[in-house]
Amino acid sequence: MLQVPSVEEITSGRTRIDALRPVAIEELLGPGIAGQVVLVSGAGGSIGAELCRQILALRPRRLVLLERSEPSLYGIDQELRRSLPAGVELVIQAAVLARGGDLFLLDMGEPVRILDLAKQMVRLSGLSLRDAQHPEGDIEIVCTGLRPGEKLYEELLIDAESEPTSHPLIFRATERAIPPEQLWPQIEAMEAAIRCQDAHAALDLLAQLVPEWQRGEVGGQPQSAHPVEVAQD
Repeated sequence: MLQVPSVEEITSGRTRIDALRPVAIEELLGPGIAGQVVLVSGAGGSIGAELCRQILALRPRRLVLLERSEPSLYGIDQELRRSLPAGVELVIQAAVLARGGDLFLLDMGEPVRILDLAKQMVRLSGLSLRDAQHPEGDIEIVCTGLRPGEKLYEELLIDAESEPTSHPLIFRATERAIPPEQLWPQIEAMEAAIRCQDAHAALDLLAQLVPEWQRGEVGGQPQSAHPVEVAQD
C-alpha cells in the first residue's frame, strides 16, 4: 500500500507527484496495538494475511481471524502459529530478563494434534480421508503407536514450578539445582563408570543426579538404585 502526496505538498514544491511512500501498519492502526485484542476480517486473503503478519509483530494480546474460507483460514492460522520471528523474539526477550542460570518457559500458543493436522493436510490436498465410514476415500491414516523412547507428551517441568515475568508469554522456572562443587565430581565419576562399562554404577549416579528419572532395565532385569559415594576435593 502506497500513499500519494497531498495537493498542498505538490503545489508547494516539497515533493513530486510520483513520490509515493509506503504506508506502515502503525499509521493505519496506531501505536497502541500491543496488549490489545485485534480482529482482522478476510484474514485468509492476500491483504488480510499480510495485515495479520504485521499486526502479530506488534504483539497484540489476542489476534482474532475472521474468514469465510476454511482452507484459507487454516493456512494463515498455521503460518502464524509456527511463525519463527515470534519465537525468536521471545528468546531474545527472555535473554533480557535473565538473572543468570535461569530456565524460561515460552508460551508459543496452543498445541496442535498431529492427527488433526494430518486430516487437514489430506483435505487441503483436495483428497478424501479413508476410514470406517468412508472406505472409498483416497488416503488412510494409520496410528502405529509409540516406538521405544517416544512419548505423547513432553513435560515442561519435572519437579519445579513457574513464576510470571514482566512479559505475559515468558515464565521463569524455579527448579532444584545441584551446586557445581557437587555436580562435577559426580559427572567425572559417571564418565569413569562409562569408560569401565560399569552400567550399574553409571545408572546409580544418574539416578542420584536426576531423582525424577525412572530407571529402566539392564540386560532384561529391572534395576534398583544404590547410593554411590563420590570423592570430593
